[in-house]
Amino acid sequence: MALTWVILFPLGAAIIRLLSNRVPNAVFWHRTLQLSNVCLAIIGMAMGMWKSTLTNTHFRHFHQYFGVVIVGMLFVQGALGHLHHVEYQRLHKRTGWSHAHIWFGRLVITFAIINGGIGLGPGLADASAGQIAAYSIVAVLVVIVYCTFYVLQKSRQEKRYSSSRGGQGIGRA
Repeated sequence: MALTWVILFPLGAAIIRLLSNRVPNAVFWHRTLQLSNVCLAIIGMAMGMWKSTLTNTHFRHFHQYFGVVIVGMLFVQGALGHLHHVEYQRLHKRTGWSHAHIWFGRLVITFAIINGGIGLGPGLADASAGQIAAYSIVAVLVVIVYCTFYVLQKSRQEKRYSSSRGGQGIGRA
């Protein structure tokens, strides 16, 4: 589950921005990777439920309840993605559905990464301090890289917008 939520879901989110101008059908690759990730998340949740049944810890921890909610949120995210795509194809610009899809996706990934950390604790995975440290370091690095790309993208958009308005920039009359 850690690989799916900490690496693959953020990669699937970033791929649409990183490849959209370089690779034909970037939307196809984004959708394919994210749908594969949804399948991995469902399989991971099912395996966790199976293990918790064997160890008599079925639904005794917050991590388990929150995990089910997060996997359920993936279906809402998929619907938002579909609505975004339909409206983008029709209008050729972002709409409220676009922003809902983007920000809800970020929220789901954030919740899942936090829940993954919770799941490493005592009574669940009983991970060692080294395993928890490794998970935490990788998660923080992924967040830093993702935020860096986000800031760089916004900076480029600001420069393009500013140059198209004769150097006036956003928010200036």
